[in-house]
Amino acid sequence: MINVTLHYPVMGFTTEDSHMHVYTSDELCYTSKGQKFYKDLELIDSDGIVYVLIGSKLKGRASFSKCIQYLQPIQEFDITLDKRGQITLDELKNKILSRVSKHPKIFAPLYDGTPWKERIGGFDSFENLIRLFK
Repeated sequence: MINVTLHYPVMGFTTEDSHMHVYTSDELCYTSKGQKFYKDLELIDSDGIVYVLIGSKLKGRASFSKCIQYLQPIQEFDITLDKRGQITLDELKNKILSRVSKHPKIFAPLYDGTPWKERIGGFDSFENLIRLFK
């Protein structure tokens, strides 16, 4: 369960890895069994609202249907987020470009031959830009 209403899809950034995480529903509350939840997760929703994770508490094993959905044992977390403000679409584009340029191998499967700056720059909504990385 999340303490705020997010407008999906949501993009997550953390210093714990180089990826950009995209959540299209409440899957944000679930991890593989034994996996720890991120400590410094920053989320940007489809309205450009920025949230930071201020707490996560293991609730227990997820429902049987969730485990079947992910084909593995899943654990559920209660998540507490704090609203930190608003980001512009251009600021999000720059944040994404910075991450892609620092870690090109991670994003190589999404590369279609169009320069990243041109491809990312062509989006006119948070939602469509975030979905590119799902």
